[in-house]
Amino acid sequence: MLLSYSVKNFCCFKEWMEVDLSLNAKVPQDVSNDLPAATAIVIKGANASGKTNALKSLAFISWFCTNSFSIKPDEDILFEPFFDSSEKSEFNVRFMINGVEYSYDLALTRKEVLSEKIYKKEKRKVLVFNREKGDILKNSLYTKEFDVTARRNASVISVARQYLVAELGPFYLFFDKIRSNVNYFGLMQGLGMTVDNVSKLYKSNSELFDFAKEYLKRFDTGISDVSIDVIQIKDRDHYRPIFEFDVDGDRKKLAYTSQSRGSQELFRMLLLYKLVLSVGGVLIMDEFDVYLHPDILAHLVNLFLSEKTNPLHAQLLFSTHNIDILDLMGKYRTVIFNKEHGKSFCYRLDEVNDGLLRNDRPIVPIYRTGRLGGIPRI
Repeated sequence: MLLSYSVKNFCCFKEWMEVDLSLNAKVPQDVSNDLPAATAIVIKGANASGKTNALKSLAFISWFCTNSFSIKPDEDILFEPFFDSSEKSEFNVRFMINGVEYSYDLALTRKEVLSEKIYKKEKRKVLVFNREKGDILKNSLYTKEFDVTARRNASVISVARQYLVAELGPFYLFFDKIRSNVNYFGLMQGLGMTVDNVSKLYKSNSELFDFAKEYLKRFDTGISDVSIDVIQIKDRDHYRPIFEFDVDGDRKKLAYTSQSRGSQELFRMLLLYKLVLSVGGVLIMDEFDVYLHPDILAHLVNLFLSEKTNPLHAQLLFSTHNIDILDLMGKYRTVIFNKEHGKSFCYRLDEVNDGLLRNDRPIVPIYRTGRLGGIPRI
């Protein structure tokens, strides 16, 4: 479970920026559900305040810990420091695996890893792995020998995966279960999932397909059912969704291309929601409600907030320009982003003066006044 992550000298963040999902004993039980961290966090702010970059930073860490071995040994690491700064960039992720808290610290430039550390916290925080450039200064995590230092531009977690180092497997899996619709280049519509690939997965997995159909019928007025047709073109099977409607007592069918953009987006993205919920992963969604009616947003967020639909405690980090969602999320699950003098910063709403926000009062009216920040200066 993700507890927090923070970055420094990354994109629009010159100084440390932290998104904290952790919940302590002061948080009401109906919010925490006795969990150490929130299962959903909303990121709010004006345009260009840093929301996308905040989500992008976690996506980068996930990529670096799982796939950095795939880049060539002499290639640069693909990320953007603050205004092309030559200073090192730093990252920290706190998370739990099987009830044990870990902390992953990373410092790097575009050319190489400067340091990589892993801490384990039981009664106290203990350093269990320490890499400084080409030297392993401490290692009490694994016993199998492999040359991580030969890959100056790759994470030990990614390299260890190639050598089947079992002790680092849980760390790889944690970061591998993070899914995002943003990368170095920005927003990826549909996360690159084609209609053909999504339809093929639905065709082969009735549980996934039943989940998608349930919510498509709930959100799209008129859809009675969805089926998947298989068409062979040039000796290859192509999978196409067919949407069915009851019209004047007759069952009519329409192709995917005849659906609204919102229904098309839901058809693809419901697969991702269910996959992340099924493995207890982390889903990063920038502009979560693009093409969707505002009333749908709360239903999708509740998939992660409800113990019934989220028994494995998957987590959702999302940005949206929808304001009403603030009253659902509350002050413990809302992070506000602002920018001053070209530098972005953030704070969780429970860090704001307690006299301004109360658990039993709506947030939206106060947010609209501008006293909480996170709105455009027009």
